[in-house]
Amino acid sequence: TGSRRIIGNSQPITNHRWRGMAWDIISQKMFGLSIGNAGGGQLYQFNLESGTAIPTVAIVGLQAPEWIAISNDGEMYALDLATDDIFLVDINTGVSSRIGNIGFDANFTQDADFDPFSNNLYMAAFRNGSFQSELRQINLATGRSTTVGIIAGTGQVGAFAISGKDFTGEYEYDWSPV
Repeated sequence: TGSRRIIGNSQPITNHRWRGMAWDIISQKMFGLSIGNAGGGQLYQFNLESGTAIPTVAIVGLQAPEWIAISNDGEMYALDLATDDIFLVDINTGVSSRIGNIGFDANFTQDADFDPFSNNLYMAAFRNGSFQSELRQINLATGRSTTVGIIAGTGQVGAFAISGKDFTGEYEYDWSPV
């Protein structure tokens, strides 16, 4: 219907701010990510009935985690904005393993999600220096990213998701500025 319902107020732990959310298709759980004012990350599991964010584990090994994304296989990935590296993060322990560098200087707000059909990881990126938003695909074996296309304008994309709905036919929408 397109209607919304507020289910609760989710707060991160003290001196942290929200950075991302990701759905785990395997466990059927919603996870969240916060970053501390002095760096470091915290994972949460959301209660989808009350909206409560339940702290689970601290992320170990990332200085400035910017987003999380969970593959179709239940594997969690994260970007460290301080190093521009992609990490595999153990959902249960928070221990991370560096995969590799994304190949450009990311800055400001970013987000990412997996294509539920191809299991490819895509990132709504913001390139420092050129101040350009880009859609990029990340190689999960090397961490290196490649540009898929430019996102119009110079704004940052702070929330990015790929629908799991299998569309048949043409997708139609109405849009007008308010």
